[in-house]
Amino acid sequence: MRPHRAVIARSMLEVGTPPGPGRRAHGLVAVGGGARPQAAEGADHALFADVALLPTELEHMPLDRFGAVAVIDVLRATTTIVAALENGARGVVPVATPGEAYAWRAAAEPVLLGGERGAKRIAGFDLGNSPLEYVRERVAGKLIVLTTTNGTLAFRRVLAAGPAGGPGPELIAACLRNAQAAARHLWQRAVSSGRGVLLVCAGTNGWFSAEDAYCASVLLDCLAACGPLVPGDGARAVMRLGALAAPPMEELSNSRHGQTLLRLGFDADIDYCAQISVSETVPRFNAGVLVAADGPYDTGSPAGVPCVDGESVAGEPAPAGPA
Repeated sequence: MRPHRAVIARSMLEVGTPPGPGRRAHGLVAVGGGARPQAAEGADHALFADVALLPTELEHMPLDRFGAVAVIDVLRATTTIVAALENGARGVVPVATPGEAYAWRAAAEPVLLGGERGAKRIAGFDLGNSPLEYVRERVAGKLIVLTTTNGTLAFRRVLAAGPAGGPGPELIAACLRNAQAAARHLWQRAVSSGRGVLLVCAGTNGWFSAEDAYCASVLLDCLAACGPLVPGDGARAVMRLGALAAPPMEELSNSRHGQTLLRLGFDADIDYCAQISVSETVPRFNAGVLVAADGPYDTGSPAGVPCVDGESVAGEPAPAGPA
């Protein structure tokens, strides 16, 4: 199998000293098409950024400090969500269990069920968790209800940790493929809220996942290209890991979950997931459903909690779009 070679510009990130307002931080920046991203709006002000290496950290982390949160599950949930929306899916609903997914199917609106347990497609589901299954011919215009072992649970944990009253932080799905676009979106939403950015690694069965931490390091470097960062402890640790990282294909293949996927024959999935900043699609929570930011189904609503209401995938009048 030919390893993917991402186009990467490297300069060492000075993790020993948080950048101040008058100083620009630089890092390993994933570059799509060979062009370095321009500094984002608000680049003159340092942005606090941190990383939760496992979703369980959210129990002790005040989310009101963050204006934007990204869930990372590189292998493979967040990569699959990006692929589905990039190929025209109406939205993706992350649910915790197959039972919840079947409840959505029983509702009035037809849906596609996607997901895995043990990295394999769930019996009776339309799709597994391979991003390569979510092609335009299969998903365009469709609502997908997705349940995975780690990634969809991470989204539910973020929503559960949010404020009881009022809207929580902007919540998106991030992976290597949309790293640069996701970082720009996070930066803009965080700056506009006057709060920080949090990256949440999904992990694998409650264990730390090296591939998610690697992705977090790439996202932090893309954020650093937007403007100066003040990193929290989790972010500082991830930056140090990123400074020692191998090429992306090697990082993913050598991880514990990467080895599991290779044993199951998902080599092509890993190659797909290892590509950096090749997508402009940013899945954002819109009233309980992940939709493409600024796309035809994005009504601009806050995150919300997924529920089967039989009226609309977003709890509002369903936006026009492909049937």
